[in-house]
Amino acid sequence: MQEITITVPNAPDVKLTGKHLGNASSERPNVKFWTELDAYLTKGGKYVVVTRGVPRYSSGKEKVQVEVFEDKDELVEFIGTGSLAMRLYSEMGIDSISID
Repeated sequence: MQEITITVPNAPDVKLTGKHLGNASSERPNVKFWTELDAYLTKGGKYVVVTRGVPRYSSGKEKVQVEVFEDKDELVEFIGTGSLAMRLYSEMGIDSISID
């Protein structure tokens, strides 16, 4: 476990003790804006997902959203089953997800 600080533009930083589980990015050449997902597990057992809207050029503004989930099922319900989500699940070592 490590101390992790998540910087959120124009808002207080988010600090947690935990571990980084994985990252997924939709970045491609010639795209002006893409999404990055990072997942963490806190020492208390909660999941944290950071969604970043990343601009290619410095004139754009990064957008950051931090969400906290009680368990993996809540995380899956929030992120869904799109290609970026599936890449994140793979990074996290999640082999299968349940959809009700």
